[in-house]
Amino acid sequence: MAEAVSTPLFVESRHRSVVRTADPWSVIRTLGSLKAGVTLLVLIGVSMAAASIYEARHGRVAAQVLFYRAWWFNGLLLALAGNIFCATLVRWTISWRKLGFLITHIGVLVVLAGALLTSRFGIEGQLRLEERGMSDAISIPRLVIGIERLGENAPATEVDLPMSGIRPRAGLGRALSATGLDLSLVVDEFLPNARWTRSFEPSATGLAAVEVAVAGDGADPRMSSWLTPRSPSLRLGSVQIELAGPDSPPLPDLPPASTSIASSRGTLTLQVGGSTTVVDVTSSIGKPVSLGASGLSVRITAYHADAVVGPNRTLSSRGDQPNNPAIEFEIVGPQGSERRLAFAQFPEFASMHARTAVYPQVQNAYAADAIDRAPLVRFVPRPGGLEYEVRSTDGRVVRGPVRTDAPIAVQSLTLPLAVRTYLPAAREVFAPSEIARGEEGAETPATHVTFRAGGSQATHWLGWNRPAVVEVGGRSYRLTLRNREYRLPFSVQLEKFERETYPGTNQAAMFASHVTVRDSARSEPLRRTIQMNQPLRYGGYTFFQSGFEQRGSLSASILTVSRDPGKWTVYGGFLFVTAGVVWMIIAKRLGRPGGSPARRESAT
Repeated sequence: MAEAVSTPLFVESRHRSVVRTADPWSVIRTLGSLKAGVTLLVLIGVSMAAASIYEARHGRVAAQVLFYRAWWFNGLLLALAGNIFCATLVRWTISWRKLGFLITHIGVLVVLAGALLTSRFGIEGQLRLEERGMSDAISIPRLVIGIERLGENAPATEVDLPMSGIRPRAGLGRALSATGLDLSLVVDEFLPNARWTRSFEPSATGLAAVEVAVAGDGADPRMSSWLTPRSPSLRLGSVQIELAGPDSPPLPDLPPASTSIASSRGTLTLQVGGSTTVVDVTSSIGKPVSLGASGLSVRITAYHADAVVGPNRTLSSRGDQPNNPAIEFEIVGPQGSERRLAFAQFPEFASMHARTAVYPQVQNAYAADAIDRAPLVRFVPRPGGLEYEVRSTDGRVVRGPVRTDAPIAVQSLTLPLAVRTYLPAAREVFAPSEIARGEEGAETPATHVTFRAGGSQATHWLGWNRPAVVEVGGRSYRLTLRNREYRLPFSVQLEKFERETYPGTNQAAMFASHVTVRDSARSEPLRRTIQMNQPLRYGGYTFFQSGFEQRGSLSASILTVSRDPGKWTVYGGFLFVTAGVVWMIIAKRLGRPGGSPARRESAT
């Protein structure tokens, strides 16, 4: 009986002993284990590899939003810091030989702390400066709605939007408040890539409006345009289209074209070095004409009455009627010859299809008198409805009533036209439509927002940098969809922008910005030049030359501005790691038998 009783007592006694002597550091050992550290390092490495691939496809900003500045990635870094801290507590013993181990781990923790500091408080954005312009506002790639209360001299309030181009549905339907304003808003719809189109809707008052399109089953439904009596004429190919007022007199027939007009091929005007030369096309084809004292000459090589563009910018004519006059000419000088094309009806053709200019100092313009006889389609609102008047190239006018969506049956029209919509009185409206990423006009977001204040509400579409005024709660607000603005404690002025290209190309080889920093804390302004691989560092900020914009003679410089508050913390952490590794190498060397000089001498 004694043995039977002693066994459970022994087991119970042993169990109680285990409970009393349980290791209070077991949780810390688990958190600081090598297995946990390796797992975290693998997860961080895989995340950074995925971020690099994503950045190559979608850009740096998108990678920062989804990876580097995401809460889960910062959580991994914090977990790694906790693993290193726990491993240090468990494995370090008070010994001068283990001091290098402690210093190394402290250095890694300092590096992680610097990275988290930069992720949380760092700034990176763009500063756009036009020549002779000055600004202190950095554009941060974070969508906001700027709200200004009209009639008050107060800075705009910014409301951060949770959605972005890579997370278009984040936060839809969530109420957002505007700090300092008795106003709330809800984003109902978000389009990361939008194209704004003009349209009209019926109104009690206003001008007439028509929507004109190319008719036919294979016509693109997007190829339509609106016209009002005040809008400029529309051109589809060689056809000129316009909407006249209701009191406009009937369009008269033109007399037959005279021989002088029919044979006139227009004039080519060239400007170089302040000198202007006008060349008559009819009498100068094939003949060189000197361009003043510039040492250059021009020779018109071909004339096309009704020109069409073929492969490799070759021209041919569809007929003898001057529906689309164009010429080919060449400029000859010391650097060889340069071929150019010029259209009387499309003067912007050269800039839209520009090639590297051999003689960029030469400006040209082509005008042809005969284009006044191009086909004309005019719509006229009459008491009985909308009518059309079509005047062909021979000067004769054909009239008839307009039927919605029915092609205008006039043989002289090369394009079958139709009126989709006719509004006797209309109001102009703009609305966005979503387009695919990569199309022209993409990366311009739009959002539909509901505003609430004082028991009332209003809805409105907001476009990228398209200010809108909304009245709600008895007050008027100006709203703008834009990037967040960060104000520098000083201003930067662009004095001059320089750009050099590779010889024979239009590709930029070097561009630089000559800037002046104006700071109230300095008695004198600071003048510096920013160019590629030569940034400006001032006041804790670094300015890099990242791009430029060229619109005609106007140049604008794009500077990337960054502030890295954790930089020196990271540098200090690397110094700790280096010192710790060096200490461990020395300690290991001195700890070996015969490792020190004194031991080697005693051994001999």
